[in-house]
Amino acid sequence: MDAYLDCLDLELSRTIDLFKARGIIIDTVYIGGGTPTVLDQQALERLLGIIDLALEKLGKKHLLEYTVEAGRPDSLDRAKLLLLKNYGVNRISINPQTMNQKTLDLIGRNHTVEDIINIYHEARQVGFESINMDLILGLPGEDANDFAHTMDQIGPLMPDNITMHTLAVKRGSSYKEDFEQYDPDRGGIAERMAEICTDWVDRLGMVPYYLYRQKYMLDHLENVGYSLPGKECLYNIQIMEEKRSIWAFGAGAISKVYYKDQDRLERVANVKNLDDYLDRIDEMIERKTRVLL
Repeated sequence: MDAYLDCLDLELSRTIDLFKARGIIIDTVYIGGGTPTVLDQQALERLLGIIDLALEKLGKKHLLEYTVEAGRPDSLDRAKLLLLKNYGVNRISINPQTMNQKTLDLIGRNHTVEDIINIYHEARQVGFESINMDLILGLPGEDANDFAHTMDQIGPLMPDNITMHTLAVKRGSSYKEDFEQYDPDRGGIAERMAEICTDWVDRLGMVPYYLYRQKYMLDHLENVGYSLPGKECLYNIQIMEEKRSIWAFGAGAISKVYYKDQDRLERVANVKNLDDYLDRIDEMIERKTRVLL
C-alpha cells in the first residue's frame, strides 16, 4: 500500500504542476473505482493529504464537489467519517445493494442490514448532507417482494441520491455460466423491481438525472441515478455528458481529455495490473505529459 500511494503521489503531483502551468481548473473530485475506504486510517489520511496538497496548488476556491465512494458499511467507522469531513469531502456513497440479510450473506457482503442503517445515521451526525445509496435489481434469489422490502428500509432513511443498478454479470464471474440475460420465464421481474423503485423515488421527491447501460444486464434494463433537486452529482453529469475532461489517477484509471473545438475525447489509460503500475509509473506520467504539453 505504501508503494502504491508513493506512485499515486508522484503521478498526481507531476500532473498537477502541468495543470497549473496550463491554467486547468479542478471543480470536482471523485475517489472511487471500488471501495477506497477499505484503506486503514493512516493510509486513508495519507491519500487525502496527497489530494489536498494537489488542490492547494490549484486553488480550492474552484472546488464544488468532493465525493468519496465509501461503499460497504463495514469499511467505515466514525473516525473515518470525521477524517473525510475534515478534508472537505462533501458527498459520500453508502451502498447497501440490498436490505435483505439472506442476500447479503449469499453475495459475500460481510455486514448486516443494521450496519448499513447505523453507519448511515453516523454519517448524518458527522454532518454529511449529500449521501448516495446504490441498489441492485435482480440479485440472486430475490423477487419483487424482496426488493419492496429493500425500498421500505431505504426510503425512510431519506438519502439524497439513489442509484438503481440492474444486475450486470461480469465475464469472469462464476455466476456467468448459469446467467441468461433475458429469460421470459422470469416474467419481467427486473421491470417490476424498477417500478417499485421509481414509485419510492417519486414519493421522496427525487428525479432521474443520468442513465447508462452495461454489457450483460438483466432483462436489458439500465442503471439510473435519481436525486433530490439540487443534490445531483456533478461528476456523474460531467462524465455522462462527455463535454469535459476527466483526469484519472491510479492503477486502471482512464482519463478522458475533451477537445472542444473538435468535440471529441481522447482516452489516456493507465495500466490495470498493480505490479505493472508500480513498475511503469514514469510511463503513466509520460502519457499524461504528452497530452498536456
